[in-house]
Amino acid sequence: MYNPTSKEIKVVISEEAYLTLLKNSKKFKLSTGNLAGFKKNNLIYVSKSKHFLGTDNINQDLSFKDEHYIKLMNWEEELFTKTPPLYVVGWYKIWHGEFIPRGYDITTQMGKQGLNPEAFMIILNPYEIKKADPGLRIIRFKDFKNETNFKVEYLEFKIQMIQERGHRSFLDMLNDQTIQIKA
Repeated sequence: MYNPTSKEIKVVISEEAYLTLLKNSKKFKLSTGNLAGFKKNNLIYVSKSKHFLGTDNINQDLSFKDEHYIKLMNWEEELFTKTPPLYVVGWYKIWHGEFIPRGYDITTQMGKQGLNPEAFMIILNPYEIKKADPGLRIIRFKDFKNETNFKVEYLEFKIQMIQERGHRSFLDMLNDQTIQIKA
């Protein structure tokens, strides 16, 4: 069971953003991208996710290259034209490992929080998706400016469904994405 350690920030993930993460989890074993949304009344809403890099080689470095930064800047400009205006609220990593940030994840998260102290990362592990568990954890760092002595915080979240779907589970949603990708 997921036990958030921080009540300070709560995150609401749109169904659209979650489904995009699921699609990428079926395409790649290791994937990364950014999350866009807005803040309202102490809630951060994730309304979009944008894939940037993916591979089946779980040992590959997914560091951004110049072209990825250009795509990110263009996407950020597009986000500001939305109503309400959106901004990058965090980033995500999809992989088949633990819900613990490592190496590049730590550097990336510290950089994101340096620009926006409320920024967070989502780690999605599709093998952890269960009927009532979406297979993800939302993380940010307390003391993010201290590279050697930061503390991981797990944030509270919920996934906001667009329409009532009866008794569909997160596992059903993952299976639906598998069918769509194969079709």
